Amino acid sequence: MHVEIRDVSKQYASARGKVAASAHVNLTAHQGEFIALVGPSGCGKSTLLRLISGTLAPDSGEILCHGWRYTPKRRLVFQENSLFPWMTVCDNVAFGLEMERAAKAQRRGAALALLRRMGMAGFADFIM
Repeated sequence: MHVEIRDVSKQYASARGKVAASAHVNLTAHQGEFIALVGPSGCGKSTLLRLISGTLAPDSGEILCHGWRYTPKRRLVFQENSLFPWMTVCDNVAFGLEMERAAKAQRRGAALALLRRMGMAGFADFIM
């Protein structure tokens, strides 16, 4: 996927007035690239990810996929507070099925299928 972020801005309302979470952001991400968003708490990293995932709409600017405005079919899951660092990546992915008491082979198969879809199957047995 090729994603372009063009002059995207997002503000939040606060008791002190509007706060700019992201202002005039421009970014192009090509298929196969890994991009890291690094910055201090409150600088807009999570807001930008929510804008890209479609869980927030920008106040201005546009987000394009292959040159077209798109309705995202992606979901966003932050790993903080939701992963078990002593478990493998595969076991973390399969945890919901474990809580539903699915058989171990079924859990692993379903988790591996999801990891393959995301291009992460090679990390299945890594410990967080």
